[in-house]
Amino acid sequence: MPAEARAWILVHNMSVLRLELDTIAAHWQRALDADQRALAAAAGILPALELVRRQSDLRLERLNVAAALARLAQVVRLRPASRR
Repeated sequence: MPAEARAWILVHNMSVLRLELDTIAAHWQRALDADQRALAAAAGILPALELVRRQSDLRLERLNVAAALARLAQVVRLRPASRR
């Protein structure tokens, strides 16, 4: 296979992989945001200590998901997109 074709396949595959990782991250973000909205709606229904515990658990889950996504990106050798 010509070098140009190999380079295009690599770039194409990395673009597809980045899109897939972006999609995974977006789905996690929506899920965690939905959990946050559910907790906000539960204020006044759940006991205050239970609400605080669940909010703390959600903060920890956000950190764990962010770390897992960062590790996944590192394993597949993707760097974060540059910000403008």
